[in-house]
Amino acid sequence: MTAVRPDAARLAVGIVGTGRVGAVLAAALARAGHDVVAASAVSEASKARAAELLPGVVLLTPDEVRALDGGWRPDDAFWAARHAERARHEQWDPPDLLGAREDADRWRRAPSGTTPGSRPRLRGLGLTTGTVTGRAWVLRTPSTELPQGWDPASTVLVARAVDAGWIPTFALVAAVVVETGGDLSHGSIILREIGLPAVTNVTGATSTIASGTFVEVRARPGVIVLGSSGG
Repeated sequence: MTAVRPDAARLAVGIVGTGRVGAVLAAALARAGHDVVAASAVSEASKARAAELLPGVVLLTPDEVRALDGGWRPDDAFWAARHAERARHEQWDPPDLLGAREDADRWRRAPSGTTPGSRPRLRGLGLTTGTVTGRAWVLRTPSTELPQGWDPASTVLVARAVDAGWIPTFALVAAVVVETGGDLSHGSIILREIGLPAVTNVTGATSTIASGTFVEVRARPGVIVLGSSGG
């Protein structure tokens, strides 16, 4: 989406979609002296790519970017409403998979399941039974070796998602916390067969829990208590 600037052979450019091609094309046009005035991005990867390759370029919806070609320009009232909308959206942290009948209030970022003086908790879907207290081991990919000095009997694996490739890692830990997957995913079925205390669908687990943090995993109710005693 482009418009010829009246003062020079330069373009005012709006990019609909900052995918791998769109973001690179916009960056190239900017380096050539053209004015990239706005872009649209939907996925987190696209937003990150826009922030890296197009610093300072505002993000609009695809329809808004197209409207620039007709002369529309966002004013102060528009930006005030957009910032308020983003602030509302930041209150939520939904999972990758969200059922149509799920209670949306469950995914508010505000701490839930806590009372003054209590330890914060995360909630998910219990896959097995058992309670384990230990240090969280947050991984993005499977590992076949524990950090030096860690005890398998008191190590809790925390992962974004798991599958059969994580079986060697399961053998090194006492419990597993998974961010996404559902109770019928391959990883969840494996965890039930192994019998490890495990909880899945724990929204925000890998971003909330840091490696080394002591946690208590209560598998049957699907509760993870943060900051449990032990370290």
